[in-house]
Amino acid sequence: LTKTQKAYFSSIHYSSTVVVTYLLARTGSPSTYAIAFPRKEGSSVAAMTVLSDLSPKADVIKLFASGSVGKKLCTKSDKAIEASLSGAVNLNVDAARKSGNLRVKRWHEAIPEFDFGYLKRLRRFANGEIENENEHLVFAGDYIGGPFIEGAFTSGIRAAARLDRW
Repeated sequence: LTKTQKAYFSSIHYSSTVVVTYLLARTGSPSTYAIAFPRKEGSSVAAMTVLSDLSPKADVIKLFASGSVGKKLCTKSDKAIEASLSGAVNLNVDAARKSGNLRVKRWHEAIPEFDFGYLKRLRRFANGEIENENEHLVFAGDYIGGPFIEGAFTSGIRAAARLDRW
């Protein structure tokens, strides 16, 4: 990367989070899907999903850490992460713990943070200050188009169009 590109990409910061997934024997009727959010801000859990249509005998439950604790939890052990998130919901996951049917996933660079000054940096990108058509190298990602999958997708389409034009 050029010096300008390195400076640009070094200015991008991401939120961090963790996800704990449990596989539990089915206790209710199959083919359910649900997402739940905590009743108040400040909980260590931002959302919980329940998916039971993957297996006729088991449910998959995922607990997603809130943004306020995600970065801190990424530095903790799997056991500490799991205890923190499961303690925030009224859910008996002892069977998954005993059988080893749980997974902890750290997501160190989850979503780009659009902090103060970010729009000015995006304008530099849009004005062609970061890419150079002589290098035949284009960039795409949610850090350009918006912190969501559509932003990443849209920036990819635009990057392909620039590359084709060059």
